[in-house]
Amino acid sequence: MANMTVSTGAVFIPELWANEVRAATEANLVFAKSVKTINHQGKKGDVIHIPDVSNLTANDKAAGAQVTTQAPTEGEFTVTLNKHKEVSFMIEDILRVQSAFDLRSAYTKKAGYAIAKAIDSDLAALYASAANAINGAGATYTPGTPNPAQITAAGLRTAIQLLDEADVPEDDRVLIIPPSSKNALLGIPEFTEVWKYGDKAPIQKGEFGEIYGVRVYTTTNLPNSGGVAIMMHREAMVLAKQLAPRTQAQYKQEYLATLVTVDTIYGVGAFRPDHMVAIYVA
Repeated sequence: MANMTVSTGAVFIPELWANEVRAATEANLVFAKSVKTINHQGKKGDVIHIPDVSNLTANDKAAGAQVTTQAPTEGEFTVTLNKHKEVSFMIEDILRVQSAFDLRSAYTKKAGYAIAKAIDSDLAALYASAANAINGAGATYTPGTPNPAQITAAGLRTAIQLLDEADVPEDDRVLIIPPSSKNALLGIPEFTEVWKYGDKAPIQKGEFGEIYGVRVYTTTNLPNSGGVAIMMHREAMVLAKQLAPRTQAQYKQEYLATLVTVDTIYGVGAFRPDHMVAIYVA
């Protein structure tokens, strides 16, 4: 018996397209909003110089004697504006005309995300400049050696102690961790039992709580397995922006296409290395 099937009647079955696109997942970008920012937009030059100001010493004043004057020799911190990042794509007219989707808008958003992720990744890499390195259990750790340990409450208390000993302000401290450390944190009572220790502040993107008064962020922009977490103050790192991310478009007649470019100019640096602790985790 001959039957009409989906194979013999394939020409009658329409192919339908959803009115949505499946965008690639995006990492939580938390570093840029957690560090010191210098706005250098509209200014010339490729190096920003920031002079140091040392502490002075209180001296005993002897009766009838002159005061003791102090004249410290100061250094400086410099950040080089040496990063020019761009993301470009070109859409031919035939694709633009025939597509049911606003491709330019969709990919411009993705270009902006790529720029933001590049900035965040450059900041994340500065963990190697931390003045102190410990493993997750709190022991002093030499980067590159075996036996890091997963993050623990004792390790976090050690990181806090190291910041306290460096006279780091308690405000604006954050803990930024990879997903593997988030899993470990969720097993620490000081973190999960918020009614005893916790925090009633609103949850933000990438942020999922507080421990010992330090806001916690998680991101895949840090190495995960055998990776690192960072406890730091805002001034541990600096982001200097000379050209904010801008979007430019140009019609290229020779290609019958529209070229779109998103670019930015910036520099990053470890502003106060003693204001951060690298926590090497298993």
